[in-house]
Amino acid sequence: MRRRPALIYGTILGAICLLGGVMQSKAETALVGFLMLIYTVGSLIMDKRKKEAAKKQGSKAQ
Repeated sequence: MRRRPALIYGTILGAICLLGGVMQSKAETALVGFLMLIYTVGSLIMDKRKKEAAKKQGSKAQ
């Protein structure tokens, strides 16, 4: 599986784990969901920034 779809699925799974942990009052599950959500969203944002920076570099070279 490619990176972006995997991160999107990870974001959805992280949100589900976070909500499930809160609903069941399980701190470990909620913490894992929260950390997974933060990691995947951060990775998606950084990938987008890298792509935009590469696009700017390419346009400056021309």
